[in-house]
Amino acid sequence: MDLHHLLEAGGIVVAGVLFYSLAYGWFEPDDPRRRPLWVGVLGLAWGGIAVLLMISRIETSEGVFVDGRVIPVAIIGLFEGWGAGVLAALPAVAYRIWLGGSGTVAGIVTVVAVAAAAGV
Repeated sequence: MDLHHLLEAGGIVVAGVLFYSLAYGWFEPDDPRRRPLWVGVLGLAWGGIAVLLMISRIETSEGVFVDGRVIPVAIIGLFEGWGAGVLAALPAVAYRIWLGGSGTVAGIVTVVAVAAAAGV
């Protein structure tokens, strides 16, 4: 396993957590009028993090890669509910469709299933 890839993916997730805590002061999510904006911005931001994790995949052994696309979708879905989880899944699904390939349907189903499970 290449530890550089693992450290890079961890750094991306930590940057997302820092953004989450910083954005809390900007949007005051306890205010019902600002709640939809909070969910929208965080869902799309964590969706962008999912795409970054798809791009910076982790090499587990020679020529075998995994990506952590479901981690940000699960995190934001668990903390902010199904709306943010679904919004986080959209960029990841769009990027997977754009990539194409034999695993496209499986990748899409996985991300959508994680978003649904995190919202529950």
